[in-house]
Formats: sequence, C-alpha cells, structure tokens
Amino acid sequence: MVEITRERLRSVRDALLAFSLANLCFITTWHALFFNEQFEYFKELPLNRQVLLGFALNLILLGFVAWRLTRWVRRAQSRLLYRVACVVAFGLFVIPADFFRTHFLLIPGGRTLMDWGTNPFVIAASLIVLFAIWHWPRFVLRAIGLVLTVLVPLVFLTFGKIGYYLLKTRPEAPPQLAAFFRTPTPSVEPRVLWIIYDELDQRLAFSNRPKDCPLPELDRVCAESLYATNAFPPAGNTILSLPALITGRYVIDAKPASRSELNITYADTTAPVGWSSQPTVFSRARELGFNTALVGWYHPYSRLFPSSLNFCAWYPYALYQLVRGRTLLGSMINETWALLPALQNRREHIDFYQKSLANSRNVVKDGRYGLMFFHLMGPHYPGIYNPRKGTFTLTEFSLTRGYFDNLQLTDKTMGILRREMEQTGLWDRTWVIISADHWWREARRYDGRLDHRVPFILKAPGKNPPMIYGAFLNTVITQHLILAILRKEISRLPEAAAWLETHKTPPSPNYDIMQTK
Repeated sequence: MVEITRERLRSVRDALLAFSLANLCFITTWHALFFNEQFEYFKELPLNRQVLLGFALNLILLGFVAWRLTRWVRRAQSRLLYRVACVVAFGLFVIPADFFRTHFLLIPGGRTLMDWGTNPFVIAASLIVLFAIWHWPRFVLRAIGLVLTVLVPLVFLTFGKIGYYLLKTRPEAPPQLAAFFRTPTPSVEPRVLWIIYDELDQRLAFSNRPKDCPLPELDRVCAESLYATNAFPPAGNTILSLPALITGRYVIDAKPASRSELNITYADTTAPVGWSSQPTVFSRARELGFNTALVGWYHPYSRLFPSSLNFCAWYPYALYQLVRGRTLLGSMINETWALLPALQNRREHIDFYQKSLANSRNVVKDGRYGLMFFHLMGPHYPGIYNPRKGTFTLTEFSLTRGYFDNLQLTDKTMGILRREMEQTGLWDRTWVIISADHWWREARRYDGRLDHRVPFILKAPGKNPPMIYGAFLNTVITQHLILAILRKEISRLPEAAAWLETHKTPPSPNYDIMQTK
C-alpha cells in the first residue's frame, strides 16, 4: 500500500514537471499573448477565444505526452533510454534559452541558434556538453528537475491567465470601409499606382547592384520612366516614414496609442496628433471623387483609415504576430511552429507575402480605382526566397544573402503586377510610382557602406522615353505630386519633371541627409 502511494506521488510529480517543461517550451507563446500588449497596434488579429483555447490544448497535449514518456522511461529501466531522455530534456531548454537571448540578454538576432549551428566553436562546445550529459545523466536530470519544480507555479499562472482572458475577450467588429462611388464607366482616369517596397535600397538595387542579382522587371520600368538618382525618404524607419509619405509632412515621432491609433508628431509642431484624424492622400483623393485601394503591411491601415478607403488588405510584421490564428487549428499550428521562432517568422512572412500579392493582383486589374497604394514587404528581412530554385525557403538566415534574394523576389513581384495590368489594358493608362520607405539599414554588413538614398521611379501613361532626374528629391513630396496628377495639373512625364523642380523640399530633420558613405 505504501509502495502504491509512493508510485502515485511520483506520477503526480512527473506530471507537474512535464507540464512545467511544456509551459517553458511555449514561452514565446505566453509572452506574446500575455506580456506584450504594447504591440497590439501592430497585430492584425485580436486576442480571441480560438487563440486562447488553442494555447490551452497545446499545453495539455505537450504536457500529457511528456508525462507519459517520462513514465515509460521510468518503467523501461534502460540505461540507454535514460540517457536519451536526458539529452532530449536538456535539448528542450534551448527553446527558453533562445528566448532569453533575444528578449532579455538582447544578443543580436541576426545570428540565430540555427545560424550558430554552423560555427565550429559552437559545434565543439555542443559535443562537450553532450559528452557530459551522456556520462552524468543523473546529475543533469536532477538539475533539470529542480529548475522545473521551481517553475511549476507558472503552469497555474498560465492557465489562470487563459481563463481570465477567455472571460475578458469580446469579438472585434471589422472596420467598415467606404462604399464605392458610382462611376459612369468601369475605368477611371487619371489612375495612379503608388508602390512602396519596404527597405528597397537605391545604391544596392540600382547604382551598385551586385552582378549576380539581376532585376529585369525593375530595369524595364526604369527604361520608360523618370528615374531619380538622388532621392531620399522622409525617415529611416517604417513607423515614421509611412505617416510622413501618406500625410505629405515630415514626422519626427510616432507612438502607438491603441490598436487603431498612432500618435504622430510633425516636424513643425510640438504636440502629437492621432494619425487617423489627419488629412491623407486617401482622404484627399476621395474628396476629388476617386475610389481608393490599399494593400500593405506593418501599419493597421484598415483600422486607421476606414472612411477613406474603398478596399483595404493589410498584414502585420510577422514577428509581432507569430502565434495568433483565425481558427482553433490555425492557432494551434502557429503556436507549435513558434517553438522555433526563426522558422515561424519566415513561415508567416511567406504567407503574408502570398496573400498581399494576391490582393495586389486583384486591385491593379480593377479599373474602378483612381488611387492604389501598395506598401509591400520588398527585400525586407527575413530572407524567404531562393532565386536559384525559384521557390520560397525557411532556412535562409544570412542577412546579406537574404536581402539580395528577397530583392529578386521584389523584382518578380513587379513583373507579375505589370503583366496583370498589361493583360487588362491598364498599364499604358496608369501612372506608376515606385519607391521605398527607407534604405537597407544592414548594408554595412555587406560592404561596409551605408547610403540613405531610395529609388524613385515615375512612369506616365502611354509610351515615354526615359528621363534621369539627378537633383535632390525627398519622397515626402510624393503625396502632393499624386494629387496634382489626380487634379490633371500634370498629364505627361516632362510636366512631372518640371513640377518636381518647382516643388523642392528641405532635407528631412530625421537624419543627416548627406551622410552617404
């Protein structure tokens, strides 16, 4: 009877330790769900019941499996199996170790644990640790058991938070976008497509492009456009640059105020204002009688400008939404993939790219839109494309190689959008503007140089000879250029060049504009 009681107590202890280990493995999920509410602005999906129930089920499943495996190892009484279990248990601690590396030790994430796996010193150290674990398994398991025992209260805290948020969450109503204007014809003119490719660098995409990075589609557009060789963005990051581009005013500070609001501070003012309350290129285009469409990422455009957009589809930066899903199964899959955040980041990035491309293709061939704005992922980290195979990849961890591979995906995207418009007869009837929100901020890792310039390409309707515009240009003026086109003040490319000459803007206050070393 005493032996049975001891065995039951041991089974209960094993269960608690198993669930403690499961909870620790899902550290990325419970941190993302419960401890970073300041990033809600950047997340597409709210904290819903599907996500919470998926997390609870994942914890129960992993905890139960770990418990049953523990009981099996105990009953087997095999020294080999015991050592293997020790190695596996220790290996699972890599997950929380990587989490603490990135979130608390702030070791740069450019070299992930998977990237370190190719380092000979890391390999040698891992073999030494493996040797120690294999020869002293009891010591290692006791240490692991002690850590997991201390962390058992976190299991109850996690389930308590799940229950709390299940009671607290309410369904979020989707934003109500503006209805279509009634147009006399299915095609509206003038028609403007404004594309911002995130982190598209002028120097490395055009001026000093590597020979092994062909960009035929972008070169083809340049060959029939005004091409500015000395263009600069209004800021060096997305959170400042996009509000500046869309409002047409320099923005020097931006902070999320809620899920649906970003407080911005203009360079010529001191008090912050809500971005959603400001006049934008979309609201002004609507006042002129044009339908508007937006496909983007990072900023929650549909929540910011619902009354100014006839169509909107946007996607979050994957790192801000690694674990949320629209369904119970989708949430469980995302939370499981998030055990390896580097892979889940790329997996979500690929998914968001494919969805944004599908929406972009539908928009460009719809002649009812007068203004289309695409803020696309471009060559921005992480690397998700292998141009040598023409396929997506989850295992490109080099910042430099990943950038140039994504750059070729950006070029491929441009070709897809162009062909969609050519097939519907809209390419030669549309103004197309291609630019970026900021330069490649990791360029020094490639060749030690950093250039603040971004591309600025302006294609007019019809057939046009190429024009090189070498004067200083800040792309904050793009909004005003678009409105001049929509008001039919500009109808040809030479007129656009003359307009740029007479509408000079001062350098951005956000950075030293001449630092291009």
